Amino acid sequence: MSGAWGAAARIDSEENAWAGAGFILNFPLSDSAFVETSFMPGYYHEGERDLGGELQFRSLIGVGWAVSPSGSVVLSLDHISNGGLESHNPGTETLTLGYRMAF
Repeated sequence: MSGAWGAAARIDSEENAWAGAGFILNFPLSDSAFVETSFMPGYYHEGERDLGGELQFRSLIGVGWAVSPSGSVVLSLDHISNGGLESHNPGTETLTLGYRMAF
């Protein structure tokens, strides 16, 4: 198992945007495969989807494959919500195929 600080951002076709930073844990499955989990508080810009506030927390679980020493392809499922800090808290889930780079 290894951990590190990280940052993430996303924008969708409905002009909703989220950017945050937090902690990422990786659990190796083989030399190139791993399971990733993370928790990141962040800022949410509302486009067409009202999530109940600007402060949103993202939790993520995914499976990834290293394709280079500093790059990985990750299939992940995340959940974003305000954690009940606001009375309106619908949350949202997203399935993503992405590319992760280490610096």
